[in-house]
Amino acid sequence: MSDIKQCAYMLPKKRRRCRMKALAEYDCCGEHLLNVAPDAEHDRIVCPLDSTHTCFGSLLEKHLKKCNARNKNSQIYFVENRNSGIQSSCPLRKVTLNSLSDAQLEAVITKMKSVYKRHVTEPHWHLNRGGEEPEEEIRRFAGSTVARKHLMQQAALLGLAREHGLLGQKDVCYAEFGAGRGRLTYWIAKSVSKQGCSVLLVDRAAPRHKFENKLDDAGTRVERIRIDIRHLELGNVESVERHSGKVVGFCKHLCGEATDFALRCMTATDTKLRLQGAVMAVCCHHRCSWNSFVGRSHLESWDISEADFAVLRCLAGWATCACSRHGSEPDREEQQNGGCNLQRTSRLGISVAERQEIGRRCKLLLDTARVAHLARLGFMATMVYFVSPSVTPENVAILVLPSHPGD
Repeated sequence: MSDIKQCAYMLPKKRRRCRMKALAEYDCCGEHLLNVAPDAEHDRIVCPLDSTHTCFGSLLEKHLKKCNARNKNSQIYFVENRNSGIQSSCPLRKVTLNSLSDAQLEAVITKMKSVYKRHVTEPHWHLNRGGEEPEEEIRRFAGSTVARKHLMQQAALLGLAREHGLLGQKDVCYAEFGAGRGRLTYWIAKSVSKQGCSVLLVDRAAPRHKFENKLDDAGTRVERIRIDIRHLELGNVESVERHSGKVVGFCKHLCGEATDFALRCMTATDTKLRLQGAVMAVCCHHRCSWNSFVGRSHLESWDISEADFAVLRCLAGWATCACSRHGSEPDREEQQNGGCNLQRTSRLGISVAERQEIGRRCKLLLDTARVAHLARLGFMATMVYFVSPSVTPENVAILVLPSHPGD
């Protein structure tokens, strides 16, 4: 610790020295260099967005893009409620299974089974891995069950994308929605590092320890934007514009209606976007919304009303309500929305296995409506089991491909 040179600037109000590390060849930290040693090389200026801190004048443009004081709503890619779907002033009525009579619950289950039989095709299995590097990482985390399972899912999604030609493209932007720390993007960037592509991370939070910071290959341009997907005009993002609007989308377990926001964001027909494909691992169907759901018109054509949809959301939680027995924790809210008194379901003659199957079918029914929506827009879309349910009970992905590749 004695080798670390402390900033020499005296803080007037606190009557002590600043505790930050001093810059090399200077007695002060970067923040207080303006007060002590202004020069042409270190031209510290007051930030135009927030006068309480400073930045280097030569790096002002870069600083303004990431400054915490910037007005996020003023970004060119922010368009309020761009991907929200139908706007309604009437709040949706919240439904719980406990508020339904036995007859009402059985009626919705019966209708769901009928619609499922007529319209839903079971997803096909695809259990290929994503390449040598993810496999090596999986072996490295052999002793950590949770980390290993996350890596297996990421490798499977990469394998699915690679098999269908989504990772072999050049001059495109690879965008991950709900990127979090960006581990999936990290592997995508590794896979496309020699192809003149960009990678974009979209998340409304600002997590620490971002994985894109570990990328050491300058051949792939990385951009992270902090925004709620419901407000994102994807065609206005710099990384997308750089590639003439060509985008390949990814998400790993983007919760509920956020998946609908992302699908609507990528497939908007009134923009310069050119979607080249997408791999979307779905989850948390209990968080879907009738107003934002992209497959709403298809559900209505199948005689599923808003009231039925509200119950289907709750029933979808049954698919994972017993997942704790398989080594993973269920979502607390999903348990509350989809959880059902065991005595009640026993009285209705529904076993634990049957309850899980009902939940699974509800999820696939909702995803089938999403696939039908994508087909109406001219895409080839299918549902895929990308990993074993022992890895995650949320093991369904929607694969989206253009009808005419290269368009």
